[in-house]
Amino acid sequence: VYLVREGTDKLAEGKRFELLPRYIESVYAGKKYETWREMLMQAYEMRALIVLLDGVDEAAGLRRCLVTRARRPRSGLVRFVVGPDGRITPDVAEKLPGRGLWLSARKDIIALAVAKGVFARAARQTVTVPDGLAQDVATLLAARCRAYLGLARKAGEAVLGFEQVKAWLEQGRAALLFEAGDGAEGGKAKLRRPALAARREAPGGSLPVFQCLTAAELGAAFGRDRAVHVAVGPGGLAGKIEFEARRLEGFRGPDDAREANGPGATRNE
Repeated sequence: VYLVREGTDKLAEGKRFELLPRYIESVYAGKKYETWREMLMQAYEMRALIVLLDGVDEAAGLRRCLVTRARRPRSGLVRFVVGPDGRITPDVAEKLPGRGLWLSARKDIIALAVAKGVFARAARQTVTVPDGLAQDVATLLAARCRAYLGLARKAGEAVLGFEQVKAWLEQGRAALLFEAGDGAEGGKAKLRRPALAARREAPGGSLPVFQCLTAAELGAAFGRDRAVHVAVGPGGLAGKIEFEARRLEGFRGPDDAREANGPGATRNE
């Protein structure tokens, strides 16, 4: 894969590159591999190997971050597209038309991409990057988390409030735990013991705990003004909620959640 990708770059620059055919001739030597050797050499001559490998990555759900160049699952990335007006648009739902430009789901990576002009270079055209792009992404991801939490509530797969969440933890019914990033530490500390016990009993010893949403955002998912503790039961919605929350974590920690809710937002709950 390294030889293909590096070789393709060299060819694009008009330089002669022969390591890959030598590699193919060496590894696939002999009568036994003659068919494979011929097929790979034909693909190389047609410059098709890079397309083949990209297709494998696509089928495996892997994408390459334009900044780190690392290939990762979609759960750790955010997709962007260039709109008809040349404006860079976050596509957190991954449904907008156009070629996807993928970045790791981290606010520092997006800031680096903007500073280095990565979007324009990858799109091969002049683009407009809106101010506050990372914040826009965080807002969109938070909205998706709230929407899925609301669906989980309606399906009876999520509860809120200290007593109900504690009961779910003790009964082993919780697959995910949300604690408001701007919630009081005292209330969250009281749930740590049952949360740790639930984690030990959970499959694989894992109970994800997220603090990337504010109390107002958690409350909105349940039709309330505020909520500090939320538990989500296992199921398809839990997987979707975790997918979005893990991406949101790259933009928001507990401190960011407090800032999102304004100064002095923490309450004793």
